[in-house]
Amino acid sequence: MAKVKNVSINVQIGKKEYCFKNLILNKLLNNYASSLIDNYNVWGKSLSHCLIKFEDLENITEDTELTNGDFDICILNTSTETTASSNKVTNKYVCYTEDNYIYDYKKRTAMNVKLSDYNDKKVYWLGFSYTFAYQRDVLAVLDVSNYDLYIQDGEEIRITRIDEISTDAIFTSLSESATAPIHLYPNGIPGILPKQEIWDSNHENSRVIYNNAYAKLISYGFSNTSNTIDVEHLINNNYEVNDNVFSIKNIWSPKGLYPSDDLYPSDDLFPDNPPFDYLILRFKLFQKVAEDDATYEDVINDRKIIEKFTGAEYLQAIQLNERGSVDLNIKYERG
Repeated sequence: MAKVKNVSINVQIGKKEYCFKNLILNKLLNNYASSLIDNYNVWGKSLSHCLIKFEDLENITEDTELTNGDFDICILNTSTETTASSNKVTNKYVCYTEDNYIYDYKKRTAMNVKLSDYNDKKVYWLGFSYTFAYQRDVLAVLDVSNYDLYIQDGEEIRITRIDEISTDAIFTSLSESATAPIHLYPNGIPGILPKQEIWDSNHENSRVIYNNAYAKLISYGFSNTSNTIDVEHLINNNYEVNDNVFSIKNIWSPKGLYPSDDLYPSDDLFPDNPPFDYLILRFKLFQKVAEDDATYEDVINDRKIIEKFTGAEYLQAIQLNERGSVDLNIKYERG
């Protein structure tokens, strides 16, 4: 139902330039599937942090599980640009060493770390993650060991990657703020709810709360048009996430069967709703905000921060080809 595709990775070291495509690990696909419901994985889809390994890695496959600490350094402060249409999201990440921090995993610090500290080291692998944190997952990797990529004194590194995430579901916006399938975005969209400024009791220090808005799958249902939902069911604990597939089993898709005039009603005979053409998914946008009574001390200690519905929502429609008991499977695959 959805495809995650690396379009290109462009690596520039000094005056040398190379173009590649990388290996998307299963961990990224799994994060997309679980992020439909799980708050933790809402942000685990970004590939904004670039990791560098100065030694070879062996037996790397799409199933390999790596953490950031398996690499040597991480380049921070990557810029991210997202463009979207009704069925595709394109992410462009630009990662560069000039004027940016470099985190060293052996030293466990970014203080006083410079690219020139690694002069004459060969770059064997690049990795991509949503954070620099030591134990977090690597989501994609690129083997460059067959190329003569070396850190040279005075030469900066610039890595540009472009990814596309597409879906075959039909998109319908129900709000001006929801103009694309935002559950495919790596970091959500700029906040819809206004920022909050919370001061301490002396009115000397303040903290501004203004987070991105993100989409969550709230309900599913049926309709004969792709832009409405007629019969609706809330999602609770009736779903499963198995690797890269989010699924709800045994959804009853009406067959449109009715007792005939020749049959007498009985406890085992019920009429059925008319058949529908579409299975509809409803997404709502949420945002992290501080509770109304939160104090400065609360927010700096990450207390009284709640998830709030922004009022924005959208639908995704899937053509129904079956009747009776059907399974909803939202599968994320490599493009």
